[in-house]
Amino acid sequence: MVFTGAHSAPTQFPGISTTSNAAKSFVSRLVMQTVTDVLEQQGRSAGLPDVIISNILNQLTVQIEYDPFECKTVSVTNQEQ
Repeated sequence: MVFTGAHSAPTQFPGISTTSNAAKSFVSRLVMQTVTDVLEQQGRSAGLPDVIISNILNQLTVQIEYDPFECKTVSVTNQEQ
């Protein structure tokens, strides 16, 4: 994930983060959702009741160390075929 302070970037690429913290938050949410999905699937495969799975998932926290790249210039080209 990257971020940019370029003012035109959100217009050209609406999904790009505009700060380092926003990029970190996006990655953190992505990792947390993936971990949650996998553990929920594993719990169901193991035959655990939903209440137990929910209790386990509610105790999860994810800490990541990630320094996103900063893009000084953002350029999007339309490659229609």
